[in-house]
Amino acid sequence: VKTCPALSPHIVPAAKSRSGRETIDFADPAAVRTINRAILAADYNIEEWDIAEGWLCPPIPGRADYIHTLADVLADSAHSPTPPRGSNVVGMDIGTGASLIYPLVGAAAYGWEFIASECDPDAAAAATRVLDANSGNPALSGIDVRLQ
Repeated sequence: VKTCPALSPHIVPAAKSRSGRETIDFADPAAVRTINRAILAADYNIEEWDIAEGWLCPPIPGRADYIHTLADVLADSAHSPTPPRGSNVVGMDIGTGASLIYPLVGAAAYGWEFIASECDPDAAAAATRVLDANSGNPALSGIDVRLQ
């Protein structure tokens, strides 16, 4: 809440949560969107991200884990102690959706380039808006959203 005051209305007090700790209401799509924005800003320097109501709103930590696991597999296959970084890695996200999560995380965390393919014109437009809103972030310049 200190780094993202917008989370404040979504906090479930410890006394009302099953775990006995403060949390957010993950059944509330607005809460999930807000925590996603906070994570993307804090961990990946992606300042502008949103998704319209009705679109799949993926939880960022789980999606990021896929990218980090892929980075580990690439490091292992190259017999390297560290994942490859930079534009020598090009990923293709087929069905990227409006959220553009895999390309955003892969580009921000590792500098990878991505082709983000989408067949829904509205989802492709939403993904492009996310890129446009973050045009000042050079790490994202290697993402190409394509309507297929």
